[in-house]
Amino acid sequence: MLIEAVPQILTGDLIGTAKTSGLLIYLILFLIILLENGVPPMIWLPGDSLLFLSGMLAASGFFDLSSLLVVYILAGFFGYQISYLLGSRLGLPLISRHFSRIVTEKNLKQSREFYCRWGNAAITIGRFVPIIRTITPFIAGISRMKINQFTAYNILGAFFWPFTVCGFGFLCGVIPWLASYRDLIFNLVSVLFILSILGSCILILHSWILSR
Repeated sequence: MLIEAVPQILTGDLIGTAKTSGLLIYLILFLIILLENGVPPMIWLPGDSLLFLSGMLAASGFFDLSSLLVVYILAGFFGYQISYLLGSRLGLPLISRHFSRIVTEKNLKQSREFYCRWGNAAITIGRFVPIIRTITPFIAGISRMKINQFTAYNILGAFFWPFTVCGFGFLCGVIPWLASYRDLIFNLVSVLFILSILGSCILILHSWILSR
């Protein structure tokens, strides 16, 4: 069931997955966000759109909002800790040798600049910026940021990101004037959800072709 459910989610069929997977859906969401936050080559996985859509579905009873928030907080926290450890232990050679077609030099440069500009707060603020979200903790690990300091900012981001994005999705489903546009908003974000994955895959393929 797990193998069948993941493609369903990645093609935007959250409703179908929620109906057929039962409680397993929370494990699947945990793994997707854990990998998207914690493993740089997984930058193509959905983040913000997945939180938003599941929040909207929670307003319709397909998910339990409290369970979603717990899942996303834990996934975000442990994902960043993993990424930090990868950066501190393996560093840039891991990316440059094996994943340069997925995590480009431009991605790394943007993350370095973001980290340098915002300092420690980048660990928290970076959660809200796609791509930057996945790579910033890796850069923090390479920079040998103190683990206690990193963990403190990681905890803040792990709470703020789900409460903000998933919470806003939930509000779009319960506030009357927003709820009246619920189907339109859901369909629009679902399209963006799929396009973000397709766009990332196309960029990876393009990078791979150019490197041959």
